[in-house]
Amino acid sequence: MPHFLRKLLSVLLICLVLSQTFYAFAQEVVLHEESVNFPVTRGVSYEGRTIFTSSGWQKVHILTIDLTSENVDIDALMNKNGLSERQILSKMVSENGAVAGVNGDFFIMANPSSPIGIQIAGGKLISTPSNRDDMASFALTYEKIPQILRFEFTGKIIAPNGTFTDVGGVNKLGNGYGKIMIYTPEFGKTTPQVPATSPELTYAVVKEGRVVSIFDGRSAEIPEGGIVLAGGGGASSFLKNNFFIGDEVKIELHVTPDISNLKMALGGGAILVDNGKIPVGFSHNIAGQHPRTAVGFTKDGKKLILVVVDGRQAQSRGMTQEELARLMLSLGAYNALNLDGGGSSTMVVREPGEKSPRVINNVSEKTERPIVNGIGIFSRLSSSGKVYGFKITASSFNIPKNGRRVFEIKAYDENYNPVDVDPNLVRWDVTGDLGTFEGNVFYARKTGTGTVTASIGDIKASAQVRVLGDAVDIIVEPDRIQLSPGQKQAFRAYAVDASGYKAPIEPEDLKWEVAGDGGYFENGSFVAPQAPGSSAIIAEFSNIKAGALVKIGESGRFDESLLPSKPLITDGANVPFKKGGLTFGVFGDLLLEANYNPAYLKIFNMARAVFDRQKASFNIIAGRLYGTNSPPVNAKSLPPLDKFLTANTGYLVHKANDTLFVFLNASKGSIRLTDPTQWIKLKEDVKSAASRYNNLVVVLDRAISSFQDSQEGELLKKVLSENKASFKNILVLCGGAKKFASNMENGVKYISVPGVNAEEPAALIFNIQESKIYYRVIPLIENIVSETPAVRKGIPSRLKLFGISPTGFKVPLGYPYAVEYNITPAGVANLDAKTLEINGKKAGEIDITVKTEVFTGKIKLAVSDIAVKVNGKEIAFPDQQPYINAQQRTMVPVRFVSENLAAKVHWDAKGKQVIIEKDGNKITLKVGEKSAVVNGRKVTFDTKAELKNSRVMVPLRFISEVLGAKITWDGTSRTVEITAK
Repeated sequence: MPHFLRKLLSVLLICLVLSQTFYAFAQEVVLHEESVNFPVTRGVSYEGRTIFTSSGWQKVHILTIDLTSENVDIDALMNKNGLSERQILSKMVSENGAVAGVNGDFFIMANPSSPIGIQIAGGKLISTPSNRDDMASFALTYEKIPQILRFEFTGKIIAPNGTFTDVGGVNKLGNGYGKIMIYTPEFGKTTPQVPATSPELTYAVVKEGRVVSIFDGRSAEIPEGGIVLAGGGGASSFLKNNFFIGDEVKIELHVTPDISNLKMALGGGAILVDNGKIPVGFSHNIAGQHPRTAVGFTKDGKKLILVVVDGRQAQSRGMTQEELARLMLSLGAYNALNLDGGGSSTMVVREPGEKSPRVINNVSEKTERPIVNGIGIFSRLSSSGKVYGFKITASSFNIPKNGRRVFEIKAYDENYNPVDVDPNLVRWDVTGDLGTFEGNVFYARKTGTGTVTASIGDIKASAQVRVLGDAVDIIVEPDRIQLSPGQKQAFRAYAVDASGYKAPIEPEDLKWEVAGDGGYFENGSFVAPQAPGSSAIIAEFSNIKAGALVKIGESGRFDESLLPSKPLITDGANVPFKKGGLTFGVFGDLLLEANYNPAYLKIFNMARAVFDRQKASFNIIAGRLYGTNSPPVNAKSLPPLDKFLTANTGYLVHKANDTLFVFLNASKGSIRLTDPTQWIKLKEDVKSAASRYNNLVVVLDRAISSFQDSQEGELLKKVLSENKASFKNILVLCGGAKKFASNMENGVKYISVPGVNAEEPAALIFNIQESKIYYRVIPLIENIVSETPAVRKGIPSRLKLFGISPTGFKVPLGYPYAVEYNITPAGVANLDAKTLEINGKKAGEIDITVKTEVFTGKIKLAVSDIAVKVNGKEIAFPDQQPYINAQQRTMVPVRFVSENLAAKVHWDAKGKQVIIEKDGNKITLKVGEKSAVVNGRKVTFDTKAELKNSRVMVPLRFISEVLGAKITWDGTSRTVEITAK
């Protein structure tokens, strides 16, 4: 085939997303940077940079290629089915046998498609350049000398009679009017389809240099070993009037500069770096911050640099062309070219020991965009089959205690090609006596950190591991999901220890069961039942159970009652503490403003009273100081804030004894958005404090989970956990909470601190004694109510006891609140202050005194010795016991008794009435009335129905007269016997 080349029609549509947003790169301050590096093949390395700056996040992917390496080859990539059929880069790379690649030229967003610029692959011209003077191209000679060139193309078709016409392009989209378009088998199987709204074209099919057919139509098949000439208008007349079957076709194509020594070339956009300098203006500029791809090379031409910048996502905002040019210059590029970007920006890389390359960047459209071509990197030298090195892989290097972890190795040869290894040749060891290996399976027995080492002869690789402490909880993911009948779903379970470390549990260590409306496990996946309904998937590990909810079909529901109950998990630091050490108070949002809410003021004064009684050295506002982030006009009339520390005015460091306090201001949505220099100060102060302080306390005005930039929040947690080994304790106090909460995550304790506007306002008192941190949570309440009027003698029951805050919220008492309970008469009942589980020893009425630092109140509780049996079986009442009312009538919960008599019970909340259906009878009973309606007939009692603890209580006479049951009373055992008639 002759050499072909170029010209592009100006009407072609390029898919470029434009923006008018520009960025002042020079003003950017780097706050944090991380990188990942590994060899791809000998002579090729990858580096991934995650950069957190004062303007946000950037994720940059860099391939550096040694062009002098005998192992390295570079070529253009395209779909093997033809240039016109766009394909995702990962398939291009794998199907062409490359080890890495990036996307290439701009292209027509159509089907079929074609590149804007030139394409040469394997020394063969695939597509001609467009003759646009604003877009340049990247090229590589057979000697692997890189160049950035501006190509020009001319061409003509010469008929046997000597007449000629111009060629519009080779393997380009175009209508062919006035010029001939040439299509080769590299384009695909057929020429582009002409729309029905456009005139037909004339096609001349050429094989072995001669015309084999001429016809009009809307498309033509491209023969193997041949070409198709397509033209309309004057070009159509030229073909019809000057060619006959069997005629020789002469084609003259000229590309400048000369391409005869080029092995590959791809079109691009603007030149980013020209002989070590950034152009004053770009010839072709896609304005705004977007995902980007670029190619460049060093001054000596020995190193090629391929770059992809992620964009249009929270994890990476993207770059302007100016920023991209600066980046390429900083990486050592003496010359650099902008390639297609946006949704096309993709990098594919094969990691050491892996058999297949993968997409290593985060494409902006979530899935790969099909593209027209790319730059491929090839490993020339075949695998020797000898192990040069390997890496250790596992689902996680955190391992649950008394669980197992399966380890594997990924081996590679001297050129980083994958090598298969007999697992029996690998020796596994672990330090610290953490457990034992059986083959490649590690069984964890002891809590701690250590090193796992794999050895093959003298070749070794290591990985740091952590064996968790005893599991205190299990997390199942996903925690709730809707499935279609018969659909399969895999679930994963994680063990969590008391320090907040998390580790996936291997399937062999898990026991699964299904509750609810069915389903079953098959090969590790749950298979939903065929009928709609509700199920729970329950995992068990180390005698701990946890589950996930499954809704089957649209009519199903998530049924929380199917989940196993979890024991109360308490914090060992939330205990009374001795005198001494450092004591300080902590409060959440204060929200000072003009016309300050009197209830807010009352809550804050209660907190101050707590702090004063505990003789706190100083106090902390771990929340918003002002309601509008600025002092109100009448600030002088508001409560004084002496002895209170806050980050309201900016970054603050406070040193007390052996503890460093760092206050961070995130009032504008995150630390960076408020003042990015806080990040620099934080990292410097934490580093310098590591050798001088036992404890680090970080104070924030909001929860990390509420950061506008969630990735910044995760970075903060990561930075803190990475410094955990430098301190005895790291404590993070976060304001803005609705109620108190405490949790450990990767060795760091996070406490959510409520304030004046919280649903459960509380004051926190901390005490630090060397390496121990203690605290107490004081509920700020001014009244108390009980929703448990009675309990059963001898049967443990949980009290529903609430404090009422000055803002009117109900605060459920019990753990974690520091409250004292005193029962009189003494010895008549036992009460657990954490769970509020009470066990009455003697029937009668008891008093419970409830005392906090700032409030004392009292409730009455009846201990009932009345038992209720239905058809000989005693009924367990979970929250409301039978009792004798003021009229000396025995009252029982209607739902439990009715349901045990096979009746259906429905509660009408709007009408405040109970509807009971049994044996075709319908009974309506309204709370507060002494009668019921039975099938339209009114039945009267001598005492009214009552609502106690959300339960409708009815007299025994109701049961006998309305439900038709026989009632007997055993005075000796104080038992009500209810027997269905």
